[in-house]
Amino acid sequence: MKYLENKVAMVTGGAKGMGAAICLKFAEEGCAVVVNDLDGAGAGVVADEIVSKGGAAVSNRVDQTDKSAVDAVTEETIKRFGKIDILVNNAGGVAGMNGVGPSGTFTMDEWQRILNINLNGPLHYMLAVIPHMKKANYGKIINFSSIGAFTPTVSVLPYHAAKGAIESLTMNLAFELSRDNINVNVIVPGNIRTPFWDNVVIPTDMTRDEFFDEIVKRQVPLRKMGASEDVAGAALYLASGMSDFVSGQRLYVAGGCPNVLTSAVLIKEDRLS
Repeated sequence: MKYLENKVAMVTGGAKGMGAAICLKFAEEGCAVVVNDLDGAGAGVVADEIVSKGGAAVSNRVDQTDKSAVDAVTEETIKRFGKIDILVNNAGGVAGMNGVGPSGTFTMDEWQRILNINLNGPLHYMLAVIPHMKKANYGKIINFSSIGAFTPTVSVLPYHAAKGAIESLTMNLAFELSRDNINVNVIVPGNIRTPFWDNVVIPTDMTRDEFFDEIVKRQVPLRKMGASEDVAGAALYLASGMSDFVSGQRLYVAGGCPNVLTSAVLIKEDRLS
C-alpha cells in the first residue's frame, strides 16, 4: 500500500524546484496530482512526466493572485476527481525584487504586490478548497513559510512579512478546522538549491558554487545545502496518514536551523570541529 493511494492533491508552484519534487513524490505514492503554476508550460512538463510513469496528473496555468482563477481551477478539479484531499501552498517568491527588500527600498505598490503573491495567493486556495474538505470531513493543508520570516539573515521585508503572516494563518486555521478533521501545517525551508536563487544577486567575485559554499559555512549546521527532494519528503509526511495527529505545527527543513543556530556561528568561527 502506497502512502497516498487514492488521494488527490493540488500543488501550487509545481512547475519547478520544491513544487515539482513534491508533485513527483506524491505521484510515486499513488496520488493523483493537480500541478498548478503561473508557468503553465512548466507545469505541463511535470504532469506529463507523471503520466508517462503511469500516474494521474493534470496541469493548469494559474495566477494565484486572481481569486476567480483559483476558484475556477478548484471547481474544475472537483468535477474531474471528485475531491481534493491535499493542498500544498508552495508557490511564492520575490520575482522582480532581485532578492532584496530592506525598508526604504521599495514602494507601497511593490509591498502590496509581494504580499498578494505570498499571502493572498495561498489564502485564495485555502478559501476555495476548505468547503470541499469540510464536506468530506478530511483534509491536509500544507503551507510554506521561509526561515527568514523569524530568523532572517538578509532583509527581504515584504517577503518575510508575508511568510510570517502565513505561519499565523496556519496556526489559526489549524485551530478553526480541527473539528472538521482537517490538518493544517507549515513547512519552513532553509537553504535549498532551487530556482529561487536565480533571483538572488551573487557577488561578482564568486561562482554560484562558491556562493553556496559560503552560505553553508555561515548558516547551515549540517554543512550542506538542502535539495528539493528533502522538502518533498517532509511534505509527504504531512500529506499522509503518518501525520494524522499533527496539526498547527512548523516543520523546519533547514539543516539544523534555527534551533542550532549557535552551532552555525561556531562553525563560521572554526571553533567547532
